[in-house]
Amino acid sequence: MTENVATVFVAEDDAGVFGFIAGGSIMHPVEGYEGELGAIYLLASHHRRGAGAALVLRLAADLRAQGFRNMVVWVLRANPACGFYRRMGGVQVAEQGIEIGGVTLPELAFGWADLAVLCQDGK
Repeated sequence: MTENVATVFVAEDDAGVFGFIAGGSIMHPVEGYEGELGAIYLLASHHRRGAGAALVLRLAADLRAQGFRNMVVWVLRANPACGFYRRMGGVQVAEQGIEIGGVTLPELAFGWADLAVLCQDGK
């Protein structure tokens, strides 16, 4: 695997940028995983239109090109995005607590063990 540089992609339309995704080497270790989707955001007006899935697939393809075989994303258990990651084929692979504002909240890691499967190109 080559040295990783953090990767960021944006989603835009005629009105401008409406979302982004960032990822790279795993920052919050999960045994057996190398890459991490560190952040993704879309304006609410662009939810459920395919842009989020396109960003995840673009990041996955880029991580594969860098030599990563797999990736995870950490998300609060109460976040509705958990359903999005499951629909994208992510499987819960870890859980931990994260302190936010003096309260410990459950955080889940969804993983893709094989980026080739996520990318659906088999290369």
